Amino acid sequence: MSNNWGAVQAYQLQNQAERDQIYKLILANQPTQLQGTDPSEYRTWEQATNLERGMMQMLYLVGPTMNDIKTAMDRDLYDHPAFVVGQEELEKLGAPLVFAPAPQTPLDYELFENMKMVQAMWGQVGKFENPAENKAEFEKVYAQARQETNNLFARINYALTEDGFSE
Repeated sequence: MSNNWGAVQAYQLQNQAERDQIYKLILANQPTQLQGTDPSEYRTWEQATNLERGMMQMLYLVGPTMNDIKTAMDRDLYDHPAFVVGQEELEKLGAPLVFAPAPQTPLDYELFENMKMVQAMWGQVGKFENPAENKAEFEKVYAQARQETNNLFARINYALTEDGFSE
């Protein structure tokens, strides 16, 4: 018996060095309200919920793809392999069957909704047909997805602080 699900692919960092790198990147990109917050005031990777860790990993994996697409756009190289592969990757990451870990805390529910929204935006960028023929609209869709992806950095920062979203 076969199914139409295709191959299951885990979007997860396989080694501690990569996990350390994204955790440091998150803390290095503090929103204005958290500027200067000492790293000791954040929960560690191990203390983060499964959803928070999953979101950090997704950001680590999607960042280079978003940058490759932007570079190709800036150079008007919509047919460049990096652009095409980037769109394919965002379509995969934005697919409805790609799930983030289930929320574990009340704060996770808000993060989960944010993640679902951004994931759908990645899917829109990935499925956008003929971006070279409709550059202005594609750039608008891309810019919104990129802004919301960047906003996830701030949301995770707040979530990992002791105060969470209370400010």
